[in-house]
Amino acid sequence: CHQKFIGEAPVNLIFCIDWHRNRRWAELEKAPYSAQNSFRHFWIAFQDVIIAAQNICTAADAMGLGSVYIGTIMDLGYFGDIRKMFELPDGVFPVVLLCLGYPKMRPKPRKKLPVDIIVHNEKYNDPSDSKLLEAFSRKYPDRKFEINDERIGYIEKVCRRVHGDGFALKCLDEIKKRGHINMAQYYFGLHYMADEMPEGNEKFVKVTEDAGFGWFREYRFKGD
Repeated sequence: CHQKFIGEAPVNLIFCIDWHRNRRWAELEKAPYSAQNSFRHFWIAFQDVIIAAQNICTAADAMGLGSVYIGTIMDLGYFGDIRKMFELPDGVFPVVLLCLGYPKMRPKPRKKLPVDIIVHNEKYNDPSDSKLLEAFSRKYPDRKFEINDERIGYIEKVCRRVHGDGFALKCLDEIKKRGHINMAQYYFGLHYMADEMPEGNEKFVKVTEDAGFGWFREYRFKGD
């Protein structure tokens, strides 16, 4: 995952969905089993795994430990290697990696969006443009990024691929007018690049199927 601290952490925990164990139990007891082909059951199990990981985080924090989630464990470049490294059989799906250790210093809490933006009462509350912009400005105060040829080139490329030439011109005009690259443009144009986010979706389908899960395709029972 190109993050050095993972190798240096004293404890790394991988949290997995395990349908292999349940399937073996069903086979041994001569019971029908098809959970590995059900997205509904995968989704519920996914939530259960994340809840278990968060409980570990909470307990670790209470004991003075620090923790970091590594959600990129299922990235295409690592997924197969992780399955081989830990000899995960079909039906076992690694969901998240959790690094634990004693921090040298406690980091300051990061600024968050205000409660009235992220908490909704009875129905979704879509804030006005001005209120939404103000909320993000408070979360990222004075975050302005210097304009240079490399950054402009990347942002222009991303905008053209995702939204076309017209949007790319609008984005560049906005940057020129402000005299800097704003946080949203940096976030989705240079850091988590919008033209790369959807790439590899079809390959993710394949790696899940290689891991023994078949819920991306219509399932047909042998008896039908």
